[in-house]
Amino acid sequence: MNYILIFIGAIVLFAFVNYLMGLNVKEPEINMEPMESIVEDEEKEKAFRFITKKYKIHHSDKRFEYIYNNVDYNDEEKMKEFLIQQSYSSIYKTKKTKPKKETITKLTDDHKHWLGLVDMRVNSLPFDFYKRTYTVDRLGKEHFGEYKINEFKVPEEVREEVAMSRVEGLSSIRDYIKIKGSKEQKFHFESSIKGALLYASSLGINVEKYQK
Repeated sequence: MNYILIFIGAIVLFAFVNYLMGLNVKEPEINMEPMESIVEDEEKEKAFRFITKKYKIHHSDKRFEYIYNNVDYNDEEKMKEFLIQQSYSSIYKTKKTKPKKETITKLTDDHKHWLGLVDMRVNSLPFDFYKRTYTVDRLGKEHFGEYKINEFKVPEEVREEVAMSRVEGLSSIRDYIKIKGSKEQKFHFESSIKGALLYASSLGINVEKYQK
C-alpha cells in the first residue's frame, strides 16, 4: 500500500512540476513591424496617387509626406487653402522665373505651378458669383489683404524675395493667359497679379516694370 501511495504521489508531483514549467514557457513573439511598415507604405503610395490625380500637382516625396501627415487631403477646401499658401514658399522649391518678353509656346513646370494657382481660384466658386460680387480691382485688393494677414507665416528676412517670386511667377504666364486663357482665367489672373503687386509694393519693392 505504501508503495502505491508513493507512486501516486510521484505522478502527481511530476504533473504539478510540468504544469509550473508550462506557465513559464512564452509563445515566440512575431515581429509585425515589417508587415505594418509595408502596409503603411502602400497606404501612402495610394494617397500620393490620389493627391496627384485629384489636384493635378507634382511635389517632391518630402512635400507629399508633409501633406499626408498634416493636411486633410480628402477635404478639397482645406487642400485648396494649403496649396494657395504654397505660393508663399514657391521660392524654396522652384527657381525664380524671370518674366519673358517672348510669347510662351510651351509651359514649363514653373508656369504650370502659377497657372495652377489661377485655376484653383477659378474653381473655388462659380464665376457668376465673382462677376456679381467683385471687380478685378476689388478682388485683387482682397488677395492683397490675405497676403498681409498671413505674412507672419513667411520669415521676415525672405518676405521681399517671396513676394517677388510671386510677382515674377504670375507675370511669366501673362502672355499665355492673354492668348489661350478663358474669361474666368483672365479675370482671376488679373486679380491675382494685382494682389501680388500690391503686396510687393507694401514691402517697398518697385514693381513698376511689371504693371501693364
